[in-house]
Amino acid sequence: AVGLFLAVKWCVLSNLTVENLQMMKLAGVETVVSPVQLGCEGMLHTDTIIDIWHSQLTRQFRRARNALIRPYAMLGISMVALPLDAEARLYEELERLLGKPEVVAIGEIGFEPGSASNKDRDYQRAILLEQIRIAAKCGKLVDIHTPNAAAEKVKATEETLKLCAETGIELSKVVFD
Repeated sequence: AVGLFLAVKWCVLSNLTVENLQMMKLAGVETVVSPVQLGCEGMLHTDTIIDIWHSQLTRQFRRARNALIRPYAMLGISMVALPLDAEARLYEELERLLGKPEVVAIGEIGFEPGSASNKDRDYQRAILLEQIRIAAKCGKLVDIHTPNAAAEKVKATEETLKLCAETGIELSKVVFD
């Protein structure tokens, strides 16, 4: 027998009500892959980012499971809400969490020239590079955001592809949106 399988990418669990989840299930959604929304446009502390990741994997996943939807996550450090400190333990925790089967990717990450938290391209490059390295090491997918401004899309994509080459990640593991 062939079963119905519907998946929703970009279902930010923290933005959905219980009713939204129930309606999704009634519509046939069985699985969601949810990016973590850092919830602000300013710089965050390492502890805050780690707390948000853990909330996704506990509270938000529990909400999805209660609606009989299988949840998966993409975790990452967004350029919209960059860490103040980018401590090594932030990357260590990201790598540790990528070991969980329900964490399927690092994402959504990528250059953001309009970032309210830090427009420094070199700082963004360093954080992006480290996350791609971690994904390559862990054999996980990377979901790359490209800037909204058309003039920036090509530049950001080319620069990200150079970072991918530098890390040795398989391009089949890199998704650009």
